[in-house]
Amino acid sequence: MSRVTDARYICQNAANAIISEIGPYQVSNDALQAINQFLDELLIYLLSSSLSLDLSRIKAVVFSLLPSTLGKNAIVEAELEVKTFTETEAIDYESYEKMRTLGSNGSFPLNDTLPLLREKCLEFCTLADREDTNSVMGNNHYSNLDISIAPIVAIYVTTVLEHIAEYVLTAIAMTAEHEDVEYIRIKEVFLALIDDVQVGGVFYRMELREKLERRAFSYGYRPRTSTYASSFHQPSKQHLRNSSMFYYKKNIYTFL
Repeated sequence: MSRVTDARYICQNAANAIISEIGPYQVSNDALQAINQFLDELLIYLLSSSLSLDLSRIKAVVFSLLPSTLGKNAIVEAELEVKTFTETEAIDYESYEKMRTLGSNGSFPLNDTLPLLREKCLEFCTLADREDTNSVMGNNHYSNLDISIAPIVAIYVTTVLEHIAEYVLTAIAMTAEHEDVEYIRIKEVFLALIDDVQVGGVFYRMELREKLERRAFSYGYRPRTSTYASSFHQPSKQHLRNSSMFYYKKNIYTFL
């Protein structure tokens, strides 16, 4: 798998604003970095699994990685954002069609495409700090004359990442409330991700999971019997009340 970077899709102010809806919590720098690394590895999974810049392929992968209400809601929101963009901006469909078929000969340039997509997502990310993003992009600018990321693809993927980021932050705040702490550290991030019925499955397969687990040990974490090691387990009723149900009472969408 491609290397996870320190790309910052969500800044401190945005993170604290989201979790403040749950309680007076603050996210530590280490915890925020872990959240951003989770989003970056998720981006890597999306592209390495789809091996395409075709929106229909990317959509299928989102459903595959997140076969839950969270995945469905992320797709609905992404499609709405793309629809809004196409109604107000001129779209170069010829360029998109060219990129949509990139790799159709069986050889998708993943290592060249990933940094370009990451850079475009940071450009469109509304939860990121603009100055911070410009600094990162300035220091790590990538260019490839044969590959261009269409705005509708970047908007689609960015919206998916931001929707998941907001959900994860809500879950982390609920974990902090359960753990009776106000300062969110690596332990709370790890517990929220590994226990959550919506994102736990994909998180368990990530390289980040092992790194955070080791860090969580220093804060007193001990492995629980219920994990995603062998299969996906049904969440407890208490967990549903404390995490997913709370979030979706605030974010109700209708699907056809």
